[in-house]
Amino acid sequence: MNIERYESQGLLTESVKVDPRQELVDAVNVALNECKDPYAQTYLQALPLSREEYGLKGVGVQLLYCLNNMSTWRGETARTTKLILKKWAKLLR
Repeated sequence: MNIERYESQGLLTESVKVDPRQELVDAVNVALNECKDPYAQTYLQALPLSREEYGLKGVGVQLLYCLNNMSTWRGETARTTKLILKKWAKLLR
């Protein structure tokens, strides 16, 4: 799986032009579909709960937990997705 597939579907470029937050949503969806680490999956699935209970700062912290558990996920898609998640973790903390 490569990043071009997601770009061709508009997941990482076109949709971001409409709403910058869509970049985060798209990156989380890519990670949910591609990253196989069970702990990363658990943290990714808990992002809505983090937002609900702790606000945007909670999402930023949760993204750091996700990233910490994605260390074995490799490749161009992984690299691009992790960069987006790191950017948003920094912005939201």
